[in-house]
Amino acid sequence: MKTAATAAATTASPSVVAGATPTATKHDRYRLSKPVHYDLFEPDQYDLNGSYNWSAYLDKQEGEFTPIPVDKFRYAPLQSIFHHLRPGLKVEVPNKDYEHLKSSIGGVYWVAFVVKVAGYKALMRYEGFAQDGSHDFWMNLCCADVHPVGWCANEGKPLVPPKSLQEKEQDWKSFLVKRLTGSRTLPADWHKRVQSAILASKFKVGQRLELIDRIQSTRIRPAIIKRIVGRRLKVLLSEEDMPADTDSADGESQQLNGDWVDQGSPFIFPVGWAVRCNYGLYANDAYKQHCVRIVNTDPEGRGTGDAYADNDTRPDQFQITPSIERPTAASSDNNEDDAAARIEKSLTAPGLMDWQRGMKLECLDPLTDMLNSLTVATVIDILPCGYLKIGFDGPDMEDESLPLHRNSSQLFPIGYAETNKIELRPPKGSDERAKFDWQKYLKQTNSVGAPGELFDHDNYEDMNAFEVNGKLEAIDMVEPNLACVATIRERKGRLLLVHFDGWESQYDQLFDFRSPDLMPLGWAEMVGHKLEAPKQAAPPTIKRPKAPASVGSAKKQKKE
Repeated sequence: MKTAATAAATTASPSVVAGATPTATKHDRYRLSKPVHYDLFEPDQYDLNGSYNWSAYLDKQEGEFTPIPVDKFRYAPLQSIFHHLRPGLKVEVPNKDYEHLKSSIGGVYWVAFVVKVAGYKALMRYEGFAQDGSHDFWMNLCCADVHPVGWCANEGKPLVPPKSLQEKEQDWKSFLVKRLTGSRTLPADWHKRVQSAILASKFKVGQRLELIDRIQSTRIRPAIIKRIVGRRLKVLLSEEDMPADTDSADGESQQLNGDWVDQGSPFIFPVGWAVRCNYGLYANDAYKQHCVRIVNTDPEGRGTGDAYADNDTRPDQFQITPSIERPTAASSDNNEDDAAARIEKSLTAPGLMDWQRGMKLECLDPLTDMLNSLTVATVIDILPCGYLKIGFDGPDMEDESLPLHRNSSQLFPIGYAETNKIELRPPKGSDERAKFDWQKYLKQTNSVGAPGELFDHDNYEDMNAFEVNGKLEAIDMVEPNLACVATIRERKGRLLLVHFDGWESQYDQLFDFRSPDLMPLGWAEMVGHKLEAPKQAAPPTIKRPKAPASVGSAKKQKKE
């Protein structure tokens, strides 16, 4: 971040705008700010009516609130530099006393400094109020209204102190120079940096990819990217690639409403993936033949063949699942009370340090509507390109299988649920009243658990930043078009049990702490995505005297 010293010397003298009278109407301090890339939205795409604003909540916290820093979220925009934005940072922001002049002269501004940071939000105080926090206000540091010091001078915008401060100083220019010298401000190209971070998608609207069928997960379907918001893609099934005999109700939700997925989602693949990996493909013959040509001309899957169409996504656009990081010897834990270690030690196959068909494991099923538990699972097949065909034990295991990369964060060793006090869903058809016992089940099925070395570990320092009761924004994985206000309820190994504020605990969901579907406070406002407000509790029933029998009674409706 640059210093504000040079900017202070060139700051325009804060003279009152000619003929301007401060508005008497109190500014709506909880109004959402426009994102820096607002002008790039189509008219019907930026509709945040009813979107939740964190500012009202943050105003009530008074210091007991500990937000999760932006730099702790693996996939948050500007994650690598946000720790530089600390209290004391100086910025130029609109002077809300002159809000009524915005349409005529483009706004009136004043210098403010950051008091505290919560996610992408910052508590601001206008210069001149010193220790008086009664006028503090929250703003998103990445919105279009926050500028580095010196921006007003460069743009010819007036700097005017708030009405209540104007009589405190005779020489506001000298005051600002004194206050700004040696201080820090945002980079001059801050808005460009923010916009680049938000729009840094690997994909383009109109590109074709392959999408797992949520209704029938044993097959893949061609789809088209219709919209991009930050890392999130809205994809619809590709009508021109459908078989002629497609039932209009087949995949109706995906076709009519589209699917929202993160660009690193396990549900999307490059064109040709299904053919390359021998996975089920539901498409017309023309598309299938096109994919065969892709695989034949690009056998290594590098995206270099000449058979790709201009709008086809290629393998290099997709997130490469990183190799699993192994814990060091010093961090290894041989605690016999660890159920996962105990079960693995006695029941995994010695010498098998790679995935094998038939191995048992526990899986966080991304397609279930019960995302607060793990499920008993089996490796049905080893697919090319590092993928496994994972089935969920029971009579429908083959029909309910899905492809997951061998390094997927959705996969866990046997005993993980018990160790971390997570519910484990037993095989379908088993006696759910009886406690599931891995040892008995492995003997009964004549199988072994996948070795622990094949899974990700729990020894990540960054996990400690995700404190219980910490607030964040989370995508509802059952309805992934919704971004919601959420709270960390528990930490369970490398999983976070996330509660959607206002909803019953049965709707809690488990996320890997590095999930791209978890974001800091203010992310939705920054990228222009609607944020669902916490569900409001039904108002208490008011007891009234019984009406006379002749009058009757009216039914009261519950407002959800």
